[in-house]
Amino acid sequence: MPYLNCPMFGGSYGTGGILLSWLLNISILVLIFLGIYFLLIKLGWIKSKFKS
Repeated sequence: MPYLNCPMFGGSYGTGGILLSWLLNISILVLIFLGIYFLLIKLGWIKSKFKS
């Protein structure tokens, strides 16, 4: 995925490209963390942590 490389993306599209690549990186990280969070909830790990 070339857009994950901020300098290359910024070099191609200028400042807007750097900003866009940062937004893409942040959104991908948020999706990954949300996926892990909901997976842990489904496994019941977080619920058991909060009950104790």
